[in-house]
Amino acid sequence: MRQTHEKPSGRFSIRLTTSDQAALTELCDRYGLDRPNAVRRALRAALTSQPSLPHSGHFMACGSTQSIPIRFKRKAAHG
Repeated sequence: MRQTHEKPSGRFSIRLTTSDQAALTELCDRYGLDRPNAVRRALRAALTSQPSLPHSGHFMACGSTQSIPIRFKRKAAHG
């Protein structure tokens, strides 16, 4: 378990499938990018394109015919 005073690492490792590696190599060759920069750019694009969650909705348990209206409340950012 990480202590709260520790800073998270800025480095990480990912395992790519053979087809993912080929696609990454093609992308880097096509646009003149290095692999780490291509992965960072893809991650930024994915994070900024995520649609926001609705503020309300309905909860329905599996196998139930009744729904319960719910509201979502955003938690304050830690900092």
